Amino acid sequence: MQLDLPRGREAEARRVLTDALVRVAEALRRTDDVYHLVYRESGEPDTILLPVGPQIQDLAERVHLALSHVAWAGRTLVWLVLPRSRPLGEVVTELSWDPEAEGEPETLIRREAPRWAFALAFSPGAVATEIRLRLFLPVSAVAVVERRLERLRRSLV
Repeated sequence: MQLDLPRGREAEARRVLTDALVRVAEALRRTDDVYHLVYRESGEPDTILLPVGPQIQDLAERVHLALSHVAWAGRTLVWLVLPRSRPLGEVVTELSWDPEAEGEPETLIRREAPRWAFALAFSPGAVATEIRLRLFLPVSAVAVVERRLERLRRSLV
């Protein structure tokens, strides 16, 4: 999904997008889910692995903050949902992994099969901000998630 928002609507978009992702998390929730953020700072050699926590509220706060963090503009932020028994370091084993490399993050997600995942990027421009969201879901969840994202699209039109 790609959203192009006129300048001045960024705060509204952060709120609505965060809410939509929370609704997706609620629909897909398992009792032992743990949310993780993986990203790479521009020009840095190592990938940052950040366990966010098991609470949907933790996910919501981190997503909202990420969309506000100017230094992450233009970067791909990858969010992985894993069972508590599977440490993030077992999924992203190379600290040089780059979520922006060709074929990524799809290759990592296909290979490691998290419960579900999403990649989020935003790029502010002179007249509009572009937000890109890619969801990686189990087939059984697609219809439910599409309904929740349709509400997102309608609210930002």
